[in-house]
Amino acid sequence: MDEVEVRVTWRERMLLPPGARLEVTIEDVARADAPSEVLARIVVDDPPPPPVRVRLPLAGIDLAPARRPVVRARVTVDGRLRFTTDRHYPLPAAPGSMPLEIVLVGVGGRAPSVDGQRPTPDASLTNTYWRLLSIDDRAVAVEAGSREPHLVIADVDGRLGWRGTVGCNRLFGTVEIDGHAIRFPPTGAATLMACPPGLAELERGLAEALDAATRWQISGNRLALIDAGGRTRLVAEAVHLR
Repeated sequence: MDEVEVRVTWRERMLLPPGARLEVTIEDVARADAPSEVLARIVVDDPPPPPVRVRLPLAGIDLAPARRPVVRARVTVDGRLRFTTDRHYPLPAAPGSMPLEIVLVGVGGRAPSVDGQRPTPDASLTNTYWRLLSIDDRAVAVEAGSREPHLVIADVDGRLGWRGTVGCNRLFGTVEIDGHAIRFPPTGAATLMACPPGLAELERGLAEALDAATRWQISGNRLALIDAGGRTRLVAEAVHLR
């Protein structure tokens, strides 16, 4: 098959305002120790009411057995994340047989049940690969040729630290957690590259969001870092690759 048909819907079957954008990707998540690789992408500006049907090209994509292709999607409005997938949808073995049904959930909401199954249990804050979705309500995109923006909070022998990137420098630091309270002391950097303007701005935004965060909240596969005023500064999704 040279394409796969995907049917995208979201729980609130609302009309989206002008400026909305639907992005659907095929990504290889075969390596647990590396960010996913985008194999194909299609963007629909001002999408119609759901369900929205799109066709992703497969021609020229390496689908060797060692790969693990999955489909993801999200909706942004004026660059702000509104809906997203919160789990992997495996690429069908026979892509041309029927549309792949994808359900998006609103940012900040719990995943719905799928095929009668219970909602996804809450992911663990620590030792989880968190794929960055938005910083200060601005959607985070994967830049071509750059690493996937992500954050990992690691608990190694009782010592807490974090590492991450927006696609340019590798950042790291310490973290203090007390129940649902959280504090990130000043950010460090493992590399000191000069980032393109867009990534440099995003990197500053990540540092500011972490600096402002005072508590964390997880619902299903979604993490929110919230500041003292109750504003959500960062949203990320847990990526389970095994």
